[in-house]
Amino acid sequence: MFDLLTHSLDHVLKPHRTVIRADWELLRRGKQALQRTHSTRSRLIRLAAAGAAIAATAAGSLTGSANAVPQSSSPVTTTVTTSVTQPVGAKADVVQLALTKARANGDRVALVNSFSASPQATTSCSLVRNAWLISRFHACANATGIFRVLDARTGRELGKMTYTVHGDVTSRTGSKAFPYSLHFTRNSVSGAAAGAVISGSASASNATTRGNIPSQPLGASGKASANFTFTSKVGRGKILASGATPKWIFTVPGATPSNPVSFPAPVVRCDNALKGYPRSYGCVFPQSKNVIQYSLSGYVKEVAKHIKDAQASGLPGAYGGRTVLQRLYDDRQIRRNRRTSCPDSLPRPAGKSCDEYAFASTYQGGALLGRFSRRMVNETQNTDAGRDLNKFYTVNRILNKDPFQVAIVR
Repeated sequence: MFDLLTHSLDHVLKPHRTVIRADWELLRRGKQALQRTHSTRSRLIRLAAAGAAIAATAAGSLTGSANAVPQSSSPVTTTVTTSVTQPVGAKADVVQLALTKARANGDRVALVNSFSASPQATTSCSLVRNAWLISRFHACANATGIFRVLDARTGRELGKMTYTVHGDVTSRTGSKAFPYSLHFTRNSVSGAAAGAVISGSASASNATTRGNIPSQPLGASGKASANFTFTSKVGRGKILASGATPKWIFTVPGATPSNPVSFPAPVVRCDNALKGYPRSYGCVFPQSKNVIQYSLSGYVKEVAKHIKDAQASGLPGAYGGRTVLQRLYDDRQIRRNRRTSCPDSLPRPAGKSCDEYAFASTYQGGALLGRFSRRMVNETQNTDAGRDLNKFYTVNRILNKDPFQVAIVR
């Protein structure tokens, strides 16, 4: 468990390496350890409560405006945004194209720039290869590139460089901007490739672009880097998906520049549509899997037990299953869901209140789905569980119809 805490803190201090883990076995062991020490319990819960917003916290304040989303410092039910991988797009073989272009230009050499793409599953930014590792507020990837210098007449290789590029894209609540950093590392170099200079630019859809890849002698120095800032054009009350695509080329003296290689970031969704926060802008990676977690031994244990039993009966939204819950914005329909599952006429024993599943604030609530579970549970626990659900919605920018699941742990 202490490894988990140390790792989380390390990522808070290093936003360019932030990634939200979805290792439920670690969380299970963490929960067992929480029972042994209240102090450690509070620390772990506070870390998890930040969920996918850790990257945003490291980059700066979550608020960003007077009416932006607040970040609670009090212990809440654990909320987690799990990571998913998305392959880096592969380029077709460009050798023949480069040779044809060089010959047409009368060049003696041809420059070829290419990427490999063989995704490997992992939960670590440092280990992911040729795929994007995506959480709610952060995406990272490592990809391997090959730059070759060829004799334009014969195709014989005159030099070669292999390199790795690491990409980091972060987003946050309180801002329409999502920075994208690139770090290039030369792995090996030979012959004429030692003189390779990298440079590049970027383009974006539905966003403005600031930054470029300055000319840097990657073949000689072994290191190069670049920073971009993309700012969504999302309007007031709107939701807008944006794309960001850096591109780079290599040059060597006396040759036509190489073909460009692109490194598109995963889609970023920016919005000004978070319920209850009309002036709050923010961006997320919508591909991430959102999960709220309740503990059978925690401070809302009666609610957790009810949810576990309700899911076992076949109701949707269990973590790891094929079904999800979707947030519902319509207050009228939320009240209708609640009246269906827990009508006012239902007697409440002293100290108890009616808990419904699926949540009334979802499209799977009682009136909409047509089936539900209800149970009389401790009133304070029920209130706390509802408050934590709202915090989960807010911190992770769960918008209308956004899917999520509910995990029950010991």
